[in-house]
Amino acid sequence: DECVCATAVENGENQQYCARYAIHTFPVGSIHFGNVQFEPELTETKTFAFSQLSMAPFLKIWISFNGTFWDTDVDEIGYVDDILGREYYPRFTPLGNSYPGNPPILEAFLTGETGLRVAQQDPEITKQQIVEVLRRIYGDRVTEPVDITLHDFI
Repeated sequence: DECVCATAVENGENQQYCARYAIHTFPVGSIHFGNVQFEPELTETKTFAFSQLSMAPFLKIWISFNGTFWDTDVDEIGYVDDILGREYYPRFTPLGNSYPGNPPILEAFLTGETGLRVAQQDPEITKQQIVEVLRRIYGDRVTEPVDITLHDFI
């Protein structure tokens, strides 16, 4: 039987994986941006099929603080408000439980038109908006963020 081999670049080094069968999933944007290469190249039919797929705008935001003020025993912090609207930073994920040293970082995801809008605005405005939402949840316990990082897949 023939084996399927894939080479992945991990930390700048090529790593080869081989098996009789392989299923690999990755974001559609990886294909569109040329981050994935197939050898042998895909057939025209498959290439056309991939070209018809699209990915919604997606924005990941990490906002870090000097310490935690949120509930540390939860996996997610949800928020819906009639005034600010449903799309206005509706969910935060505390990352501390997932990383060594429990860093005081919250992660937020935005998609669609909201993700596009926020990706194009000044990060300082984004930081202020997030603090506004967090203060509606936690009040005066919310401290000023020390950093914000945006990763857009738009």
